Amino acid sequence: MKIPLKKETTIMVEHATILKLWIQLNIPRIEDGNNFGVQVQEDMLTNLIKAEENAFAATDYLAKYHHARAKLIVKASKNPEVEDYIQTIHELDEKCYADMLMTLRDLRNNYAVLYDTLSKNLDKIQKPRSSHTSAMF
Repeated sequence: MKIPLKKETTIMVEHATILKLWIQLNIPRIEDGNNFGVQVQEDMLTNLIKAEENAFAATDYLAKYHHARAKLIVKASKNPEVEDYIQTIHELDEKCYADMLMTLRDLRNNYAVLYDTLSKNLDKIQKPRSSHTSAMF
């Protein structure tokens, strides 16, 4: 499960990066008024940044898990008579498994929220300002 999780978090980061760039390139120049679409874009960017941060945190967690597990294995191999080291390794593995399941659920939820937000607001993200301009003269 560790390898697929790392792969999925990497894919999430790639997707978020591409979408962020696309939205940023669609943000119009700053003007007074009619900024609702721009606000939608900014909200979408915020959601993408959160999803990206969650994916990075999951990758970081896996690295820390492997480091902690390696340290415990070294201690257990030096002190095979201490059963607590073996028990601690098992508990660390179980905790990591539960955390990875939660991370996968978070990735799924992030994709669902991003898809929902994007599909409901695609017109505002692509064209944040309406093409109607009122004549002032």
